Amino acid sequence: MFTPISELDNNRTTWILKLRAIRVYFVPMWARGGDSMEIVFHDEHGTRIHTHLNRPEKKKFETQITEDGVYVIRNVHVHDNYQNVIGKIVARTKVQTTITRAGEQKFMEVTLEDHEGNRLGCTLWGEYVDRFLDCLTQNAQEPVIMLLSFCKPRRYMGTVTVSSAFHVTKMLFDGNSPEVNEFRARLPLQVDDVGTIGCIVLSVEADGDEGVIKTTTIKALLDTTEPGPYWIVGKIASINDSGDWSYLGCTDCNKKVIRDGDKFKCLGCNTTMLHGVYR
Repeated sequence: MFTPISELDNNRTTWILKLRAIRVYFVPMWARGGDSMEIVFHDEHGTRIHTHLNRPEKKKFETQITEDGVYVIRNVHVHDNYQNVIGKIVARTKVQTTITRAGEQKFMEVTLEDHEGNRLGCTLWGEYVDRFLDCLTQNAQEPVIMLLSFCKPRRYMGTVTVSSAFHVTKMLFDGNSPEVNEFRARLPLQVDDVGTIGCIVLSVEADGDEGVIKTTTIKALLDTTEPGPYWIVGKIASINDSGDWSYLGCTDCNKKVIRDGDKFKCLGCNTTMLHGVYR
């Protein structure tokens, strides 16, 4: 009689569903798509679905639907919406600000990586930035694992990213859920997983530290404010082969050179040479 969420599609609306409300929240009028009621349901199989009620439906159901209540629902429109993602944090940007309809908002970009090396960009907004930074301060275990429930997927020029969604996204870190602990157990051991500071022994010397190079992680380097030389050991995740990140330069002044017959001519010092140097 009742259709499982996994069998829904957007080709019809005559579904009959029996669902439990596990998350109910309201979007204020000033926010995008505002003055609405948002609900996350799951069925008896644990599959989740998000429901959006605009202003007329909100007024009708805001006092009738509560968290942990079970409801029979029919005649619904189905669209792709929120996703759950998990990964270890491998990169992050500084906190930035931008102007939105709600006023000035802070945000930051985080890169997540799964146990197979696949990477996903994630944008954190507002309160999620503060929670993320608090976690990095308090969490001594590396790498830091983050689970985002009900995040918003976005596609731009063939690249898929996700972002935190106003009020609905839940953020979990190490030790807070079985999913996080299970994901950590599946991760292969990496060089930068053994601690914030490691070392590479280049040779064995009689006078102690000579021949030993101390290494640091990318995360530790981003957090430090002390100038100095740093060594980082890692694996190459990708190579930018677009061709516009280097140029053929002059051997004298480093300016760009152009081909002139079987030689090259510098656009800066006007010198003609047999070859240039890639820079």
